[in-house]
Amino acid sequence: MQNTEIIRHRGKIEATLGNARAWQRLQARVGFSDLLWGVVDGCAVLNSWHNLSDVPAKTEISLKLSLDLKAAGFRFCGSKIDYALMQAAGLVNDYVISCPCHTRVAQLAVDKPF
Repeated sequence: MQNTEIIRHRGKIEATLGNARAWQRLQARVGFSDLLWGVVDGCAVLNSWHNLSDVPAKTEISLKLSLDLKAAGFRFCGSKIDYALMQAAGLVNDYVISCPCHTRVAQLAVDKPF
């Protein structure tokens, strides 16, 4: 708690430890990856945004994921942070269509579906 270079919010520190325990339980029961990919039915969501301003901060799917994670015992996992997780993990392709990454990431979903 004295280290100014790390998060010192007691609730977030406790949540980190609790989330690790929740992850272990979830992994043993159904698998964390299976839970994540289950919210998108095993297929990455391919969006076709024209502008970065079109990309949402959260969706109905990320809300469902948030509720599933909270039910599994996770804390500090709202629909916005869960949507960012979905983007980072490749469950959602939110590159704008003019970005070269959009096509490459879309092809990955075709070549190596979950």
